[in-house]
Amino acid sequence: MPQRHTREPFGSPNACNQFPALGILIGVMDSTVSAEFVAYASLPPGSRVDVETKNHLYLIECLGGSAIRISGHPEYCPTPIPGNLQGAADKRGLLEPGLIGRGRYLQFLLDDHRPVTTSRVLHLHVKRAASNPNIHI
Repeated sequence: MPQRHTREPFGSPNACNQFPALGILIGVMDSTVSAEFVAYASLPPGSRVDVETKNHLYLIECLGGSAIRISGHPEYCPTPIPGNLQGAADKRGLLEPGLIGRGRYLQFLLDDHRPVTTSRVLHLHVKRAASNPNIHI
């Protein structure tokens, strides 16, 4: 059973250090969890993050670092395509690199040059992969 933690605000320098992989849960392997925020670059390749926004459900496969395979938008990514996660922006557009957070706006790049900003993130579900899965890019 995970412990409840008080998290630092997104802008705090301790936010990522306090919860390095899953935001509110530490050390959970091969299970799906709900989270307030995710430090996605620390997730092992093969991990999956389901991001429900106001308008769409995005399915993100982590490939390592900020590299992803993403689907969920009927026009931009109806089937899984490669991309790069940029981070989470607040309603003023201030980007928090390395994070996906509830109440924020997910930002990612498709084809290394096409920026996409989603509607507000409502829910996050993380399935953390084992440390050394086989990933085919």
